Amino acid sequence: MSAIIPVLPEDVIFYGVLTRLPVKSLLRFRSVCRRWRALIGSDAFVRLHLSRAIEGKPQLFYSDGGSMYCVEGEAVVVERPLLPDPSSASSEIRSSLHGLLCVETASVEGEGGRCHHHVVNPATHEIFRLPGSSSISVSICQLLFDPSPKWGAHKVLIVSHQGSALDAKIFTLGVDRSWRSLEGAVPAAACCSSTVSLPCVNGAIHWLAEIFKIVDETADGLQPEILPTDFVAQRYGSESIVAFDIREEGFRQLAYPNCCYGGDFCGGMHDVYLFEIGGFLYFLHFDVSNATLDIWVLKDYAEEKWIREYRIDSECLRKELHLADHFLSIDVLAAFDDEIFMQ
Repeated sequence: MSAIIPVLPEDVIFYGVLTRLPVKSLLRFRSVCRRWRALIGSDAFVRLHLSRAIEGKPQLFYSDGGSMYCVEGEAVVVERPLLPDPSSASSEIRSSLHGLLCVETASVEGEGGRCHHHVVNPATHEIFRLPGSSSISVSICQLLFDPSPKWGAHKVLIVSHQGSALDAKIFTLGVDRSWRSLEGAVPAAACCSSTVSLPCVNGAIHWLAEIFKIVDETADGLQPEILPTDFVAQRYGSESIVAFDIREEGFRQLAYPNCCYGGDFCGGMHDVYLFEIGGFLYFLHFDVSNATLDIWVLKDYAEEKWIREYRIDSECLRKELHLADHFLSIDVLAAFDDEIFMQ
């Protein structure tokens, strides 16, 4: 007598088995029947599959200006190019989130130095081109996730220079047909150079900036640091951290730790980076003058209380990282779990 093969309940098949399979397998299983196709494409299934995929092996995507590639696991596996617009002069990965990439492509000559933005799903090779085009001077182009709707919503934030002023606009995938201009005051800030994705903490993304200020010739002192979008900057002011609340779609500013303005003032000769670990905002400060590395954590977000967790002196840096006697900068590449990757 042949053994009876038990029939697994549908919820076990769908949520216990299918959500653990790679995307390429799921793409084939969508052809089994209409029910499987609908379920695999549902928001609930996608979110559960994504949460489990994040725990798996990481993937590295990079672009060389003309093509985009994927590197998986320990071995280098170069897949076919993922370039969204083969006719573009160049492409750049601006941000990534939940397995999606936000890619900027520069237009060919004759279009007045414009660029286009795309949301790319490398697993399915699906590409969504965002409407319109932007000036070539885009400072921020960031993928966001707002968990407040029932199944959440992905957004794209763009902050760009319009002459000497700043312009901010946002687009919600699956909802908006055109960009929405962000009303109200926009921090007149120029982003510092960083290769790290903008960290998301407490429902907001954060980046480093220099705040524009002007001198009022009719009054003493400086005008407010938060300026309207049509403001024309006359000179630079202090450095600051800019935060953008994803749900409320509003801006605010956070102060640097006192390593820059307190007793350890370094005179501005420093490299600074922001990153997130364990739900906290971290601030890495490298003092160029004495080659000292400090790592601060924002323990109390509401009160903006920074605590220095680590200080590494130049001798330790040279010994552990095999650096030359004189090195001038440190570049943070990424932060995963409890590790920081630098060069």
